[in-house]
Amino acid sequence: MTVNPNIHPPGGFWFSDADEVRHEAGTLQALVTTLTEYRARVGRDPGEPLKEITEQLCARTPWLCVKPEPGMVLVAKITAWATRLFRDTRRADSHKVEASEALKRSQACLGCPHRIDWSKVCPPCFSKTKKILKTSGFGISGFACDLAGDDLEAATELAQPFLLADAPEHCWRKKYDS
Repeated sequence: MTVNPNIHPPGGFWFSDADEVRHEAGTLQALVTTLTEYRARVGRDPGEPLKEITEQLCARTPWLCVKPEPGMVLVAKITAWATRLFRDTRRADSHKVEASEALKRSQACLGCPHRIDWSKVCPPCFSKTKKILKTSGFGISGFACDLAGDDLEAATELAQPFLLADAPEHCWRKKYDS
């Protein structure tokens, strides 16, 4: 289970630790930080703060939590990647490889088992990501690399793509040397 980031729990984000100390924060991530720092300060085992907080929040307010669908996890990764790409590049012109290199890379992806059609998992998410990538000057295919968490068309166009140490042998990301 995960906490829905779009919903603020009634009474805010709070956690009652084993020693009955109540920790409060404005966001889930801030609460994780608060709990981690507290446990370090008092010499306690750090445990798994995010997991523990999530379990307590979901037990207290079950409607706040969602069970992530495997496809939606990939969609969230791709949308976050596209947003970072937009922020970091603004315009693709100076961040793109030649069309022939992009084509060579995309052909390496065609038969790959890690090539996933993500466009139909969440159509509104796909539309949002498409708008972000088009605004940045990148294309979008609707197919993703589930290892890298990016849209393949935009990724194959990037001059400095996300490289993978554990990529399959046929993957252009593993063999990329320029």
